[in-house]
Amino acid sequence: MKPEVDGLNSTFVPNVTFCGRFDCPGSDEAKIKKPLISTVYILCGIYVLCALIAAGLILVLLNNYKQIGMSRTKKEFSSPLHLLINTIKHIKQKNQLLIIPLTLWSGFEQAFFSADFTKSFISCVKGVNYVGIILICYGVTDAIGSYLFGYVIKYIGRIPCFIMAAIFNYTSIFIMIFWVPNTDSSYILYIVAVLWGLADAVWLTQINSKCFLKKI
Repeated sequence: MKPEVDGLNSTFVPNVTFCGRFDCPGSDEAKIKKPLISTVYILCGIYVLCALIAAGLILVLLNNYKQIGMSRTKKEFSSPLHLLINTIKHIKQKNQLLIIPLTLWSGFEQAFFSADFTKSFISCVKGVNYVGIILICYGVTDAIGSYLFGYVIKYIGRIPCFIMAAIFNYTSIFIMIFWVPNTDSSYILYIVAVLWGLADAVWLTQINSKCFLKKI
C-alpha cells in the first residue's frame, strides 16, 4: 500500500490491518510516528491552563453556592476528613449505591476514549495529526450536549436521558467492533466521536446533578 500524502497526514500508517479492534497492545505491526516531545508539552500546558481558567470562571461567576452544596463561609467549608465521613454516611443510601456503577462507567468510558480510541483508531488509521481535529468534534459535541440535556431533562426526566446515552455508547461500540479500519471510510471516526460526546454529556451532567437522589 502506498503512503498517503497530504498536508495533515504526514504520519500516515501504511498498514491499517492492525488498527482499530485489531490493534494489539505492545505490538509493532501498526507503527505510529510519535509527535515531538516539545509538542506534547505545549499541548499539555494548554490543557492545564484551560482547566485552571475554567475553574476560575466557576469560582468567580457562580454565585449561588448553597444550591450546589457549597458555601463561601468558613463554617460550611468541610475539612477533608469531615467530607470523607459524610461521604461514607451518604453511601448507606440505596440510591447512592445504585449510582456507583454509572459513576464507574463514566470513568471507564472517558479513559477508553482518551487513550485507546485515540491510539488504536485515530492515530493508527489517520495519524497523530488528526487526534486534535477529531477530539475537537468530540469536545464541541460534549459541550453543546451538556447544555441541551439540561433542558431536555425537564421534559422527559433522567431515566430516558440515561437510556439515550446508553444507546449512543452502544452504537459507537458496535461501530468500532464491526468497522474494518481503512482510510477511505475514516469519516467513521468523526461519527464515533460525536456519538461518544453526546453520551458523555449525559453521564457528566446528570450523574453529578444535585437533585438526582430526590427525583430518580
